[in-house]
This record gives sequence, structure tokens and C-alpha cells, in this order.
Amino acid sequence: MRRPPYAPLAAFLLPLLVLSPLFVLSPLGCGSDDGTDPQPDPCGIDIYTPGPGTLFYSQEVVNLRWHASGGGSVRIELLKAGAVVDTLDAGTPNDGYYPWPADTRGATSGDDFALRLTSTSDAGCTDSVPIALVNTVGCAIALTVAPDSALVAGQEYLVTWDSENTGGTVDIELWKGPLELKELVGVIAAGIADDGSHLWQDVDSFNQGTASDYYLRVADNQVTGCEDQVGPFRLTDPDICYIDITAPPDELTIGQQLVISFFPVNTSAGLSIRLYAGATLVPGGYIADDVPAASGQHTWTVTDFDYPGADDRYRIVIFDPDDTYCRGVSNSFAIR
Repeated sequence: MRRPPYAPLAAFLLPLLVLSPLFVLSPLGCGSDDGTDPQPDPCGIDIYTPGPGTLFYSQEVVNLRWHASGGGSVRIELLKAGAVVDTLDAGTPNDGYYPWPADTRGATSGDDFALRLTSTSDAGCTDSVPIALVNTVGCAIALTVAPDSALVAGQEYLVTWDSENTGGTVDIELWKGPLELKELVGVIAAGIADDGSHLWQDVDSFNQGTASDYYLRVADNQVTGCEDQVGPFRLTDPDICYIDITAPPDELTIGQQLVISFFPVNTSAGLSIRLYAGATLVPGGYIADDVPAASGQHTWTVTDFDYPGADDRYRIVIFDPDDTYCRGVSNSFAIR
């Protein structure tokens, strides 16, 4: 049989190709187009709540949420100034959610805490978020003012107290009445720093007048029940402000002209008149402003301001804009 003409050439080249160091056999389909190995999947942990720097008080629920992929489990740790304070969970499912009741775990309150999540199978797959924690466990306030203090309206009085593990701010209030039935009559200061003292620069009975059944109360405005009160004590305030309102008819008609009569005592020159439904201001219920106190009256074209609620619980309220505790409230009436 006659061989093809290229057979001698093939027989000559084959030994050279096999022996040449430039000829390397590679399995088909191995590696990438550029010859590098495939890259591993990126870390799937990415915290998105809480936001960086969010402040939490003891036992406030921290809803820790993260974008998760790859399954498995994660370790959750509490850090302070970069050091681990405690492990909150050594291996919770990597499902993107973990509720945690805030706790400093014995560390001092501060804004240098952080929550860190780390894959239990890949230490390099981790994320953290900075937070602030305030320890309010065992919150306590103790007033250090004399329980039988005598106060005089218009003078100064220093309210002092001791505190521990508060949320950082307090409210100071004046209460009045029998021990079991006393009621809040005015807020002396709201949301002030818990620094142990507050100068009440202008003592005021909030138009309750002279009496001997007043109480001072200091309360943490973040921790329910963390408070203290002292009293009863006497407060002298002879120059109170009040407004008496002549009772309107039991039923009014939309569009009628009603003369609102009132008798102010120790008010400023201009008064404001509003329409209430029970104890709530009717939306838009501004009857009049800057009504001369000396006039003792104001003519009102009756309207219910399109209030959708009950039509038989309306009240007229007149107050001094310079002292909102100086006010008068009428009897209830209907508007048909």
C-alpha cells in the first residue's frame, strides 16, 4: 500500500514535539481564561441595622440585622474600645436577624461599644457596627432637699438630688394634693442633664395658689419608675392668675353669634380663645388671638371647624399666652 505524502513529515515532527520543553499538555477546561484559579465566594455578612452610633439603654431591644449568604452560623460579640467584652452568642444561625436586650455586660457606659458578627467557619468573614450603651440597671434617684421646705413664688430655690445608673436626663415637676390623690400641676424643668442640681429661678405655683400640700418630684425620663419625691411642703403664691368664663348655652347652632364673656385676674393684656372637644383641641379650633383682657368679651360666629367627633362635648378655653397655666375652661355644650 502506498503511504500519504505527509506521513514521513509527521513521523519526523512527533518525537520533537514530545521531547520539547515548550510543549506542555493541559487538561481541557481547567482554570480560567487568564490561567488564574477560581476566586472563592465573597463574605456574605453585612450589618445594616442598627445604624452606626445608635444609643441603647439597658434591656432596650437591639434588632441586629444583616445581609447573609452562604448559610452556616455566626458568632456575635460585644466589643468596647475594640476589645471583646463578651460573646453574646457563639453560634446562631446565619439567617440575618438576632434580637438582643441591650446590656453593657459589666462594662462602663459609653459610646465606644460595637457589635461584631463573624462566620464560625471563616474567621475572615466578619462585620461590625459601632453603638453606644448606657447602663440603667439599678437606676435610682434620691432627692436631698428638705421635706418641709417653705417656698415663695418669685424667689429662687435649688433642687438637689443623688442618682445612680440613670439614663442621663431627668424631669423636675411640681405636684399638689393629698398623698394618694396628688396631681401634676406644672413642669419645672424637662429633659435636663442628670447632674444632681437645678436652680428653680422663679418659683411658681402654676396658678394653684398658696397651700401646704405641694410635692417636688425628680424622675428619669428614660427609665420608668426611677424617681423620687419629697413633701408635703408649703408654697406661698398670693398673686395667682385665672380666668372665669360665663357658661355658654347648652346648645349652639352653627352660624349664630355668641358673645363669649370672661373675667380675667392677673393676666397679660391679650388673651387667646380656643375650641376644645373634651380635653382635646379641635383641629383648627382657633377662635381668636390677642383678645383684649380688659374687654371681658369676644363675639364668635359659631362653627365646629368640621370636627368629625361627638358634637356635644365642646368647651371654650381661654388662656394667657404668656402663662399657659393661666386659663379658664367653660362647661360642655353641643354644636348642631
